[in-house]
Amino acid sequence: MKLAPQGLALLSKRFSLLAVAGLAVIALRPDGRLTDAGEGAPVPITGSAEATSPPGVEAGGASERIAYVAKRQGGARKAAKAEAEAEARAEEDAKLKAEAEARSRDGKGGAAAQPGKDAQTASQAVPIPPLPEPAPPPPDVWSEAEVIDALKECVRLLGPIAAEIEVEEPLKKGECGVPAPVAVRRIGAVDKVEFRPAVALNCRMVVALHRWIEQEVQPAAREMLGSPVTRISGGTYSCRNRYGLADATISEHAFANAIDISSFTTADGRTVNVLKHWGATQRDIEARRLAEEKAKAEAKAKATAKSPASTKARAVVLPKDPEGRTLPPLPQRADIQRELKTAQMKLGGNAPHSASGKGPAAGEGRSKPVVPISAAAAEEPDPAQRFLRQLHRRACGIFGTVLGPESNEAHRDHFHLDLAQRRSKRSYCR
Repeated sequence: MKLAPQGLALLSKRFSLLAVAGLAVIALRPDGRLTDAGEGAPVPITGSAEATSPPGVEAGGASERIAYVAKRQGGARKAAKAEAEAEARAEEDAKLKAEAEARSRDGKGGAAAQPGKDAQTASQAVPIPPLPEPAPPPPDVWSEAEVIDALKECVRLLGPIAAEIEVEEPLKKGECGVPAPVAVRRIGAVDKVEFRPAVALNCRMVVALHRWIEQEVQPAAREMLGSPVTRISGGTYSCRNRYGLADATISEHAFANAIDISSFTTADGRTVNVLKHWGATQRDIEARRLAEEKAKAEAKAKATAKSPASTKARAVVLPKDPEGRTLPPLPQRADIQRELKTAQMKLGGNAPHSASGKGPAAGEGRSKPVVPISAAAAEEPDPAQRFLRQLHRRACGIFGTVLGPESNEAHRDHFHLDLAQRRSKRSYCR
């Protein structure tokens, strides 16, 4: 590329300025690299003028570019020198470590084990022991990896749902615990349901609970109670076996994988309590039936036991004639009534009437009494009862285990919902 006379003059002037600034002699090589007379380390110039020029240096100004590269070259020399010193120190450290390991293997110390080395230097070298293996976490502490994985899973699961939660400290005690429990305070987007007190659950249970509340609880409450649910009372985490028995299997409550619900409160202030509003269970109906049958059997037994005693008593007081012969017994009232009825029927008369003359005599001319239906079977379910029974039934399609008052006495006053895994992959509902 040719330069005009004005360009040559400008270039000469700028080179003079660089010389005044005290720069070293810099030679521009044909291969595009700069060489410093003192170090001899080439610094490449890559790219076009626009690419290598710093901000504020006009394209085409050769002196400005050279000054900029020279400045960079000085920084590069310093960095190279520091790097060389670091490498030298690293080599020295490695050498000392190798010497220490050699002495440790030979079982010898001092200069004799290291020919060519000063005895004092060798004696001052301290063997570096190997780094110890990381200790396993205590039995009642989750590892950091387990906690991180559980938190990542929570972020994935809880992202799409509407829930107010707080991340709790990991829970661990023997077999019990959960690496990333959350305290659930509210669930729902429009009609929020508050948990009082807040319940500690794992994140899978939070998702299932959200589905049950949004899809089943709130629609049923609006339809049957006329008001949405605003509060649910219950309990969750507890490190224990099932039913609190020492020989039972561990409960899902021990993994924050279950919740017990005892009552629902609506926006208009009503509380639907499982114990109070579920109604009679099948156990109650069967127990009542057996009690009625037992009472009837006892009454019949008492009546049968009284009849022979009365006959015997009448035989004792039978009158006798003057000669000591026993007279026939006087007719009983029932016998008289029966004979009178028979005689009137033969004569074409009507059945005898009671003393008042307003109806048939007692026990006569009446139809058999109707056996009353059990009160539990006859009563019409009220809205609260229908609400509870529908929630229990619909929960079976969401949770792995659903227990309520019909299951046993231990669950008469609450619903138990959990996500226990079963081989059958089916829900257990009672």
